[in-house]
Amino acid sequence: MSMFFMVAGLFWIVDANAAAQVDCISPKLLKVSRVQGQVFDITGAAVPGVVVSLVQEGKSTAQFHTGSNGGFQFRAAPGLYLLKAEVLAFQRASVELKVGRDLWNSFHPSTLRVIVGLYGSFCPWATTSNREFQKIVRANNQRLKETKENNATQK
Repeated sequence: MSMFFMVAGLFWIVDANAAAQVDCISPKLLKVSRVQGQVFDITGAAVPGVVVSLVQEGKSTAQFHTGSNGGFQFRAAPGLYLLKAEVLAFQRASVELKVGRDLWNSFHPSTLRVIVGLYGSFCPWATTSNREFQKIVRANNQRLKETKENNATQK
């Protein structure tokens, strides 16, 4: 399925009648030992062509375009960064990262899961927890289903 039809389909489902998501409290800071992950849409599908930037002290230090699986990876020295994920038709996701080495992260490196949002309806999100990612995707899919059913009964 092309990116255009996927985005157009999401906008059709999430129209002006959809209630805005009010619980848009994304994590302020995530701790990672390396900067790697994937970008997803609100349904959990990988999003290709996302511009992922790593910013430190207001200056972009690196930029990456995700491939077909939405994956990205950066080499980053320990420190504080802002990770941004931007793609046309989606709300930009951003999260602060504390990149550092510790014993836990050395044996269990984190993978970032970044969700780009839809303006006014679904918030962007970032996490290193697969369980939390699955929970957000299930909730988003349930909201999409309910919105679609509500729209069908209103017609």
